[in-house]
Amino acid sequence: MESLALRLSFDALLARGCARAAGSAMPEVRHDEDELNNFGESVPGLEDLYRRHEPPSKGYGAARPFTLAHEHSSASGRDGRNQTDHMLLREAKQMVRQSSIGYCDITEESRSNCETSLNGSWPLPPTAKASWPAAASYCLRQCDACARCRYVSFSPTFGDCSWFAKCDLAALKTRPHGFRTAAKMV
Repeated sequence: MESLALRLSFDALLARGCARAAGSAMPEVRHDEDELNNFGESVPGLEDLYRRHEPPSKGYGAARPFTLAHEHSSASGRDGRNQTDHMLLREAKQMVRQSSIGYCDITEESRSNCETSLNGSWPLPPTAKASWPAAASYCLRQCDACARCRYVSFSPTFGDCSWFAKCDLAALKTRPHGFRTAAKMV
């Protein structure tokens, strides 16, 4: 937990500690982390911390449908998640584990036609930028609703979920870092 706290506070520490000219913006910092280091694994203690601060309001899951933490139900298990939550979490983690590092191609951020276009993209909502499984879960739901979607490239760092009708998984682009690509789960 201490390491996670340091990682999350690093940008704020830089902003407060680095002198800059009046009116100039703070330089952008991108963390180039080893994606495969404990990839998709939970941080010990983070689930307990989340449960202590979980919003108590009813309808939380419906208001934020692409998060992996939904409202409690009568079918909740001992850890407070219901069976649907466990299924979504398992599916998203499986997609992340089966995904490849990189992205299919560049897409334009615009509304593409899922009936005729070869690709398109959807910006990730803030809740889907929280983690790789959250981004994968959102992209899966979007892809399921898009007729030509067969592959998704997603990045919580860049807030992107791009879809493709065709993609060569053996020739993914890797610059910039921070994207993963998966075939649509059938």
